[in-house]
Amino acid sequence: MKPLLEFMPITEPLAVDYLIVNLLDPLVDAGHVMKAVDYTIEIMDSAKIASFDSDQLYDYRAQRPSLRYEDGKISEFFAPGLQLDLVHDLSGKRFLYLGGQEPDFKWFAVADSILEIIDRFQVSHTLTLSAMQAAIPHTRSAGMLVRSSKLRPEVQYVPGKAEHFATLSDLLEYQAAKKDINVTNIRARVPFYLAQNEVPYFAGVLSAVKFIAGIGGPQLPLGDLEQLDAQQRQGFINFLENSTELQEVVRGLEADYDSNPNEANFTANGQELGQAQVPSLEEIGVAADRFLAQLAETPKDYVLSSKPESVGGEEQSPKAITAGEVTVSADLEVSAAGEVSTPLPDSEPKRRRGKHHY
Repeated sequence: MKPLLEFMPITEPLAVDYLIVNLLDPLVDAGHVMKAVDYTIEIMDSAKIASFDSDQLYDYRAQRPSLRYEDGKISEFFAPGLQLDLVHDLSGKRFLYLGGQEPDFKWFAVADSILEIIDRFQVSHTLTLSAMQAAIPHTRSAGMLVRSSKLRPEVQYVPGKAEHFATLSDLLEYQAAKKDINVTNIRARVPFYLAQNEVPYFAGVLSAVKFIAGIGGPQLPLGDLEQLDAQQRQGFINFLENSTELQEVVRGLEADYDSNPNEANFTANGQELGQAQVPSLEEIGVAADRFLAQLAETPKDYVLSSKPESVGGEEQSPKAITAGEVTVSADLEVSAAGEVSTPLPDSEPKRRRGKHHY
């Protein structure tokens, strides 16, 4: 049997501060927040450095593979998968990204393997992502519920107790706490009436991305997300003008939100955490030197071979991200009702993280 986790050969030992774990499952991804973050990272400069054996992890009848038909033949076959990438953020800083579909089997073994990744690359901070529907209006801050295996003094936590169904990322956080390893879960909240929308809830995506940067994590692209959020907000306004019933629902949620003192315990977007202190000239100089030094290198420079060890071939798919019947890409068009659509790109497709191409 193949090893559960296999690493690509690399040119030199790597020490990376941050690991982002994003295990996709529609049941725990309200508003397609996790899916949109995955796309945001996918378009960044990256190289695969490890992968899991899909046959050991997935029920292919529950998470069915897909194929591409061309001129009477099957030209490509895609199966769910989970892979580790080395990525450069906007500042040139390296981070690890473990992305793909949440496995059906061997949760404890996968959690142990992720802890092995943390140890192997000397990861200081691990961030996991999820999204949940909540009784909040879209007109208020898309607050987040944040948890940590080791509480961070700069983060606001919600007091109290609750029980809910678990994810593999939850298990990872629980197991990490036993070993005194720092894992922080970022759970974006999405208005319940938008949780099943085919279009990502961009306010929630922005909150998560800004929070990650605000606590010192990777700096992910914001430009397209901010533009899409503004367009989506305008679409909501236009839609509300024609729906008296929804106006009443939103007003009721706004009243509950404004009168609930517990809302102050939910993290806004973390922007103030990362921008409250103005860096000194010396700090700016050090950051600039590091950025310039890394301009000439890419994540692929650390990988000795571009061929995967445990899967057959490069992983490819259209550059777009698909949520339900809606395809979300860099060329989005947002209608007055907040709907998003785009044609598939004509250019050479980019590989899809977590979808093994055979």
